[in-house]
Amino acid sequence: KNYGGSVIASGGDSSFALGMYRDTSLERILPVDMNLKGKKEIPKMAMALVIDHSSSMMSSEVAGVSKLDLAKMAAVSAVETLRNTDEIGVLQFDDKYKWVFEPQLITDKEELSEYISGITYGGGTSIFPAVEEATKELEKSDAKLKHIILLTDGQDGYNQYDDLLKRINENNITLSTVAVGVDSDINLMTRLANEGNGRYYYTDASTDIPRIFAQEVFLSSGEYLVNKEFYPVVSNYSNILTGVTENGVPSLLGYIAATPKDTAKVLLESDDGDPILSVMQCGIGRTVAWNSDVTNEWTSNYAGQSMYQTLWNNIMNWALTDLTEEGTGVSISENTGVLTVKYNTDEFDISSQVTTTITDEDGKEKEVVMNATAPGKYECEIDTDSTGIYSVNVQEKNGNDIVNSVTTSAVVQYSREYRIFEYTEGFEKKVLNMGTKLKNLEDDVFNSELEKKSGSINISEPCLLIVLIIFAIDILFRRLELNSRLRNMISKYMNTYEENKQKKEAEEALKEKEKLLKEKEAYANALKEAKELKRKESLSKSEKKQAKQLAKKGLKGLSKESGNLNTSELLDRQKKRNS
Repeated sequence: KNYGGSVIASGGDSSFALGMYRDTSLERILPVDMNLKGKKEIPKMAMALVIDHSSSMMSSEVAGVSKLDLAKMAAVSAVETLRNTDEIGVLQFDDKYKWVFEPQLITDKEELSEYISGITYGGGTSIFPAVEEATKELEKSDAKLKHIILLTDGQDGYNQYDDLLKRINENNITLSTVAVGVDSDINLMTRLANEGNGRYYYTDASTDIPRIFAQEVFLSSGEYLVNKEFYPVVSNYSNILTGVTENGVPSLLGYIAATPKDTAKVLLESDDGDPILSVMQCGIGRTVAWNSDVTNEWTSNYAGQSMYQTLWNNIMNWALTDLTEEGTGVSISENTGVLTVKYNTDEFDISSQVTTTITDEDGKEKEVVMNATAPGKYECEIDTDSTGIYSVNVQEKNGNDIVNSVTTSAVVQYSREYRIFEYTEGFEKKVLNMGTKLKNLEDDVFNSELEKKSGSINISEPCLLIVLIIFAIDILFRRLELNSRLRNMISKYMNTYEENKQKKEAEEALKEKEKLLKEKEAYANALKEAKELKRKESLSKSEKKQAKQLAKKGLKGLSKESGNLNTSELLDRQKKRNS
């Protein structure tokens, strides 16, 4: 959505109005309208389509579509091409004629198209009466342009057309003919077109019929197809004309007339004021219209000229937004991953808003509104997430309308210590000053064998320094008697450590003994209570159970205690029990 495309249209007998561009999407985006306006606006036109519907028109041409079906399609396209102010009539003929509808203003195109679709096949072929009837009806019209299109695939045995052609010319009616297939009367059709001041068409591919009819609508006015020699005039300057018009330009031999749009910029125009080269900003894309041809029919004087090559190079560069308009430019600089984008334009509006959108290699977009730093100058900074190539689009908007759009690119490189620079003169000098050779990748350095080299290093001075240091330390120890002092300090520390350790062990042993004595007293009390209960003459079950538990506790505690006492303590306890 942020990177528009480009369209370049060139002229020829199948382009612009003659290529049925009118009322199409292509016309909407091009810098020119197909209808002529202003001084060259086409006056009211009256057209009669004289269509052969004889049985020979039944033959199928493409995918089962008959010549008559294609002729009906051509008539419908003519109705669609004409304006509502124009008149049209359709006359069908075989060996007799009949109006499908007489010449009338085009008020309802769909209704007229339905009438044309109702044409059916007939019998033989009789051309003269049909052309005479069409001439008679057009004589009644007040239109300034009157035109007949005759289509047939057959022949007419009647050749006395002199009076009819004279009548056609006297009433300013033009006659064009379309001969379909080898069976058509080519000589007659050629004569009618030439003497009727129209155009003769021969086709053995009936699919050309709709295109021929559409072209005839425009060609009949005599304004769209301009065949004459003239010198293009520069009407507006642009970078597209750089290197093209400085020494003048050769003459052109023709072009397709059109009307420039209000938003278009006409760079070259004819001596009649018609656009020859025009450009337009279309949304975020750009469009170009070159109303002359590129087949050297009208541009033969340009063929081989360096300025002609330069012109098309400039057109392509402008269309691809690599070439900006005069006074407009975008510059980008990068520093430690931050892009600084600057945009300047001579044609600015205080209400304009300029935005910059960058897109990384993964398609992620980031949009920033640019700040105005001076009239027509805008600037912004954008942080990038990673190294790589970024597409940059700068758009200048006035409301919802895009005034200008420039697309370019920027590269975010690695930090400077990882970059490869083309300038290596300083590095090469340093290598040569070291007495070594500089090898390039072309020298095949990785496949060659390395030369074996050996060398010696004098270490006598470092060793002598180490000996002197050790000697000085030895003298220091001897003079200050540091050895005995260190031994005394270590001995004192070890004695203190042992005393603290013994003291701590004695305190822990005392605590353990006190704990054992308390447990002993508790066990003795349990045995005593058990003996007192047994002395009673009668005991209840609960008392018996209690005495049994107390005795068990006391004996168990004493046995546990005995495991924690030494041998002398156990002997003393035994003596006490005996006594």
